[in-house]
Amino acid sequence: MNLRPIDYRARHKRAADLMDQGALVVMSQPTAYRNSTVEHSWRQESFFQWLTGFEEPGSCFVLLANRPEGERTHLFVREKSPERELWDGRRLGVDGAAKTLMIDKAHSVESFWRMLPELMGDASRVWFNLGLNEEYDRNFIKALSQHKAVYGKKHLSCKIPIHDSLYLAGQLRMCKSPEELDRMRTAAGITRKTFEQVYKAVRPGMSEKDVYGIIQGEFLKNDADMESYGTIIAGGANACVLHYRDNNQPLRDGELLLIDAGAQFQYYASDVTRTFPVGKKFSPEQLAMYEVVLRSQKAAIAKATVGSTLPAIHEEAISVLTDGMLDLKLLKGSKDEIIEKAAFRRFYPHGTSHWIGMDVHDVGVYNEGGHPVFLDAGMFFSVEPGLYVQPDDETAPKAFRGIGIRIEDDVLVTEDGPEVLTSGIAKEVKDLENRW
Repeated sequence: MNLRPIDYRARHKRAADLMDQGALVVMSQPTAYRNSTVEHSWRQESFFQWLTGFEEPGSCFVLLANRPEGERTHLFVREKSPERELWDGRRLGVDGAAKTLMIDKAHSVESFWRMLPELMGDASRVWFNLGLNEEYDRNFIKALSQHKAVYGKKHLSCKIPIHDSLYLAGQLRMCKSPEELDRMRTAAGITRKTFEQVYKAVRPGMSEKDVYGIIQGEFLKNDADMESYGTIIAGGANACVLHYRDNNQPLRDGELLLIDAGAQFQYYASDVTRTFPVGKKFSPEQLAMYEVVLRSQKAAIAKATVGSTLPAIHEEAISVLTDGMLDLKLLKGSKDEIIEKAAFRRFYPHGTSHWIGMDVHDVGVYNEGGHPVFLDAGMFFSVEPGLYVQPDDETAPKAFRGIGIRIEDDVLVTEDGPEVLTSGIAKEVKDLENRW
């Protein structure tokens, strides 16, 4: 596996260039308890990881754009502790962080809140992610008060402007770098291998839980960190629940199986949905709906070009889906009126695209200055149209009730057009009906 290394100092410079002599304060992901004394599996906060590559909890990072190189980046980490390391794992410690990480200075995390007001100093503004953790927020506000008491006297205004660090993260991470693309392609490749095994294995009589086990095992076997998000394994009418999570019901011949799953590799996500028969063949109604969604997805992907927008992609998906809904008698009336009144949302209630990166719903604005963001090379997102007919919808033709279909791929904008990183995962009818 030939992955380009990540130059964190280059990332710090890119961030500083956008900060107008400001200070950026980024906190590590807090730990969370699943129940009693059992913690959820921990994963570093994405922007913290993007800036430092440091994978320990209880840490803080400060980037000071108004300081010279050598004094610009400060990482606060837990001290070495043989007793705690015996129970919880090795710590890099202050000296280890200073020697091995691409930072200017390392400090004990115990000193962070005491040092922060002085570090912010004459910064023109500060970026912080309010809302990540209540304790972080309380301590940050206290630090701002202490900063105001000392540095506010030097300025006409005694308040330092606060900006959302996730907006800055979006500016930095919206267009993917070559080293990021290496990792995203690897994540997509792991997801492809996983779906290949699922396609071979699924049979009537299995359960959603069986399939979930295969997916988790294949992710780990192929060197994924973990799943990028909570996997959806939805058989039959369960596919009509957009964020179905139970993953424990039997799979029956004659029904479809919707799988929404993606591997995370070195913090980069993939996000794929496929819908296929539990048995050998689509029913006529299933096939008719599936072909509508597939046509819609292909048409939408073709719009993923430099200068286009995500709303334009969504509108293309809606146009093809609406034609299909009219053909299938799911909707009646004129196409223009259906779209104008959003009547299609009865069967297609969600959007077509979201940014993908270190988070499966990645940072980055969708509109700027009242206009949608124009697509540029390096932007990476999902294209995922679907149709869902609720099982209790008595106004829909009976044969379509309880059918839910979604097809999702991960698309990279390039100067030469869209590149579908997950294109190797079968979605053509002939391939899905000849899996085994």
